[in-house]
Amino acid sequence: MYKISVVMPVTLQPYPRAASNKRAKFIRAVDSFIQQTYANSELVIISDGCDMAEEVYIEHFSKYSNILFEKREKADLFSGSVRDRGIALASGDWICYVDSDDFFASNHLELIASQITDDLDWCYSNDNIITEYVSNQNINSILRVTELAPGRVGTSAIIHKKNLNVSWQGGYGHDWVFINDLIQLTNKFTKVEANYNVCHIPGVCEV
Repeated sequence: MYKISVVMPVTLQPYPRAASNKRAKFIRAVDSFIQQTYANSELVIISDGCDMAEEVYIEHFSKYSNILFEKREKADLFSGSVRDRGIALASGDWICYVDSDDFFASNHLELIASQITDDLDWCYSNDNIITEYVSNQNINSILRVTELAPGRVGTSAIIHKKNLNVSWQGGYGHDWVFINDLIQLTNKFTKVEANYNVCHIPGVCEV
């Protein structure tokens, strides 16, 4: 049974095109990890210089042994070093990601675990765009079909072995740079079924 490490970078300070109500959405995202049906997992939260994220972790989540938290000095916006630090701290065989303003359906990690194999190096999946939100269990959504092309796939869709020789670059659009590096590195990949819920796309959805 593979151990899956979920890496979550978080800053709750405002920045251009950021989600609204970021503190509550951060709590929602971590709760969605706690509610996973797949037990062999951990969440690695990297606070990007954010005191509020640390306060939320201490108040709500420090009691969980499978949730790791580290606060680091503030990096440049969209710096890949935050995710790289999460990978370095992770103890899992496989890495996936969650943005602090999105959340997992409860079977997300279980679906992934049922499809990854030693013969694969990485995978990608479709995701769901949330159109109406009441609770993590009560939503309306539309399926977003991802493709391995710029602007058609993002961090939320990627699952990869921890020991691959890849790292995150900085700047807006770093998602595709990382994915393209995976494509160039190895052809041992496939598309899998998952259940990731996207809640913030500027001009498209905000729930």
